[in-house]
Amino acid sequence: MPGSTSFTIPGSSSGSTGGISLPGGIDPSKLTGSQLAGLDPSKFSSFSANDIKALAPTVMASFTADQMKNLDASAIAGMAATQLAKLKPDAFAGITAEQIDGFSKKAIAAFSTGQFAKLDPSALAELDPAKITALTTKVIGALKDGQVAAMTPEQFGAFTINQLKSLKPAIADSVTPDQIDALTPKEVKSLTSSFRKAVLKEFTDAEEAELKATVLKALKSK
Repeated sequence: MPGSTSFTIPGSSSGSTGGISLPGGIDPSKLTGSQLAGLDPSKFSSFSANDIKALAPTVMASFTADQMKNLDASAIAGMAATQLAKLKPDAFAGITAEQIDGFSKKAIAAFSTGQFAKLDPSALAELDPAKITALTTKVIGALKDGQVAAMTPEQFGAFTINQLKSLKPAIADSVTPDQIDALTPKEVKSLTSSFRKAVLKEFTDAEEAELKATVLKALKSK
């Protein structure tokens, strides 16, 4: 298969090496879940986008975090939403800051709350703000303190109105003045009143003073 890699497949008919090395590359579409799980994580650095595209969605659940972290961002770009949906949450722990922007907006829209909960904050911090809008409101509502704290003002400012409405008061203690100041007054007013109250409770007088007057007024609106 053009553009594919060459491996020894664990679990294949065994010889002295314990497997069969298929010359000319293997067809990733023929890999079973157990075979994929048995591949050494270092092998995944050679996967191409075409290799990922060829994997059956049913085998994606066999990916481990160590295997995920070895994929190149260009290979991750080949992952379809139907494949990503099958990844176990633990596999998401392997996604790195260098890889995160490899996901397409369609794939990002398929992130589940369980998967996203495992995403390292340092990886989230590198997600292109233009792709932030693809995150579902359920995912936004499940953001953790560490993830919110890692987000840049540009990412925060990219939230849609519906996403902003989904932010929960529980993570207000991780929101920074720069993040709030990245929003327009209209966007600030779209935050739930309980979220705005929670943010104001956490901000010191000095932090409030950092905000644009129009933003602070919107934050204090009823």
